[in-house]
Amino acid sequence: MLAQRHTNFELLIVNDGSVDDTSTYLESLDDPRVKVLRTAGTGASTARNCGLDAAKGPIITHLDDDNLMDAVAWAFMRWPETELLYGARVIEDGAARDGVPSGAMPALEWMAFDRARLEQSNYIDMNVIAHRAGLPEARFDPALTASWIT
Repeated sequence: MLAQRHTNFELLIVNDGSVDDTSTYLESLDDPRVKVLRTAGTGASTARNCGLDAAKGPIITHLDDDNLMDAVAWAFMRWPETELLYGARVIEDGAARDGVPSGAMPALEWMAFDRARLEQSNYIDMNVIAHRAGLPEARFDPALTASWIT
């Protein structure tokens, strides 16, 4: 995120009880745009809600540690009435989804919006969704073990 071309952002990192060197790395970040929040292994939904509660910016994206989002700022400026958008994702090594790196070339994955399909299966990756701040329906159900929007 810190390497993005768009530099006007607030980065909230929710460290949900990691036990590796994540805390040490996060403490080393010296950037006024970065704020680290800590939760105690509460799960993805509660951790994401913690970030939503602390966010001050007008646009929200949900990124994991391996995502890039250069086009988000451009898209919201281009379509100012849009409340939510999603984009394609790059599958770095699709054949490695089973855990074994294959050396395959990256692939672009994008599927047109289909509400009926979305209600049947979560085919849009959480990390390609961005939305305006303050949408009351853009919350996560902490009772669920996965990140489902309520």
